[in-house]
Amino acid sequence: MTEPYPISISICLQAVVQATGVPRDQILGDRRSQAISRARMMACWVARQATPHSTGRIAAVIGGIDHTSVMHAIRRIEQLRETVPFVKTASDKALRQAMADPRQVELASAS
Repeated sequence: MTEPYPISISICLQAVVQATGVPRDQILGDRRSQAISRARMMACWVARQATPHSTGRIAAVIGGIDHTSVMHAIRRIEQLRETVPFVKTASDKALRQAMADPRQVELASAS
């Protein structure tokens, strides 16, 4: 039996980029448009769901925010998932993609 592939915050960020279409540099930047802010919050939510990392570690990787901002982002995405269909769809897609074993994705794309 093989060990599960470790999921990194970077993998979570890439999954959110693909699910939302917001570029990685904008998610990691300091712009505050609604689309960018939601993608940034979604990255925090996906990272918290898919990894064992603390909110402090997620904040350090995202940059420019602290652990309380990550906690707020997680709560906010939970609220938006109930009322905004795109947020639910995109966050579900990003979470599934982040949690997919990259070795399986590589095998599927090679066939």
